[in-house]
Amino acid sequence: MDLNKTSNFTKPITVYSKVLDELGVLYKNNSLLCNSTYSRTGGKVLYSCFPDNAEIFSKLLVSLNNYNLKFIVLGNTTNVLFLDSVVYSCVIYTNLLNNIFFDGNYVNVECGRNVSDLVRDLSMHELTGAEGLEGIPGTIGGALIMNAGAYGYTISDYLVDVHVLGPDNKINVLSRSGITFKNREAK
Repeated sequence: MDLNKTSNFTKPITVYSKVLDELGVLYKNNSLLCNSTYSRTGGKVLYSCFPDNAEIFSKLLVSLNNYNLKFIVLGNTTNVLFLDSVVYSCVIYTNLLNNIFFDGNYVNVECGRNVSDLVRDLSMHELTGAEGLEGIPGTIGGALIMNAGAYGYTISDYLVDVHVLGPDNKINVLSRSGITFKNREAK
């Protein structure tokens, strides 16, 4: 069943509510996507979800996958347009996943942190080399997917590894060498 094109949401809505309530995920019902997107586009969203830590985020994705429920994961939406006429079933926002941890010259950054905030954080810790990314309006997660860059810098230049939820519903660590980065693309 395509939740984005049907008006019979009774059974899936019950399952979404169950998953979100069991995990304690912050969420809103029946909001408008256009109120939270960079381009101010997008129709109704049945469930707008705001996981506040990486563990809950992972559990939420696994649970939704296990129930075969549709969802979209969004950061700042600076490179995405949405249809006003579509009712979206579930949107997971990464805005609250924005922690940063410093360990010497290494930095662990969650996917929802803004790229420009990361650049300023690095500067405050006297870590240089990423200044050219200052004007990128997106989040770390989106920047990695797009291999965002400016002024000869790309987000992947200093990447060591990334933790991703794999198709096996387990967290996998991909090293920089295991990811193919091209201009505005990562595979």
